[in-house]
Amino acid sequence: MPVLRVALDLPLYRLFDYGANSASTADIGFRVRVPFGRSEKIGVIIDVVVESDWPKDQIKMAGEILRDLPPLPADFFKLCEFASTYYQAAFGEVVLQALPVGLKRLDPPIRRNARVKTKQVAIPPPPLTEEQRAALAVNRELVLLYWQIGRDILARQAQQGWGAKVIERLAHDLRAAFPEMKGFSRANLMYMRAFAEAWPDAQIVQQAVGQLPWGHNLVLLTQLKNRKQRLAYAQSAIQHGWSRNMLNIHIETRLLERSGTAVTKSPKECTTLIEPGGEVLKTIRYTRPSSTSQTPYTITVPGIADQAITVLVP
Repeated sequence: MPVLRVALDLPLYRLFDYGANSASTADIGFRVRVPFGRSEKIGVIIDVVVESDWPKDQIKMAGEILRDLPPLPADFFKLCEFASTYYQAAFGEVVLQALPVGLKRLDPPIRRNARVKTKQVAIPPPPLTEEQRAALAVNRELVLLYWQIGRDILARQAQQGWGAKVIERLAHDLRAAFPEMKGFSRANLMYMRAFAEAWPDAQIVQQAVGQLPWGHNLVLLTQLKNRKQRLAYAQSAIQHGWSRNMLNIHIETRLLERSGTAVTKSPKECTTLIEPGGEVLKTIRYTRPSSTSQTPYTITVPGIADQAITVLVP
């Protein structure tokens, strides 16, 4: 009859022998239920031998060998043996104290955090308020305006070339025509050009990136390399209502790439924001207004201009 040598959570420097009807060395490391005095305990099988040093009439039979979990590895026992020697503690105490509380219970713990599966019903989003509709309309007009200016810059540069200083002359003409507006600096026009170059299709601008604030679009433009990545993150930002900071975090952690949503293409599709000559442009920030009260709707774009832009909301 096989004999189990079991470690118990007791301050005794020895193992306890128990008989077993069917056991082998493959059971080393499993937990086992054993009788002890008038009660029962959970122990860990340390070894399986053929005979015991104790008389057979003094050896009690072990209970169920708990094979519901993988056995404890040999490295675990070596670590416990070292801790037992170092701290002058009983080996059985060290082994059992290293186990989670639930694995030492005679009765398996009840999962109190188990949730009852219920059918989820999709709750439609609340209707937009007048202020929200006004803000969305203003944002679409603002983004479309920047895109149209960028398209004009690209067309002029294609005809006249970089050496013609198209952006410098356009910035000068716009400032002369609108002296009170401060949003037509050379750096701002460079961002508009890069935005139009990244999105040549007006339909995408109107239906996708046009739904995002300008600050979100700058994050997509500066952080991502190709058009498909930008579009995937733009659609996710619209769907989940990501803030600009959350969008930046998801891009840095490659959320869509890890989930298999975004498609990565060659970095040759990257639109650079560095002008020929080596000058790196700064980031323009866009802040959504806190509230609106009427139409036409007025919005101020900090960092681009202190001039307010008025848009008629349909």
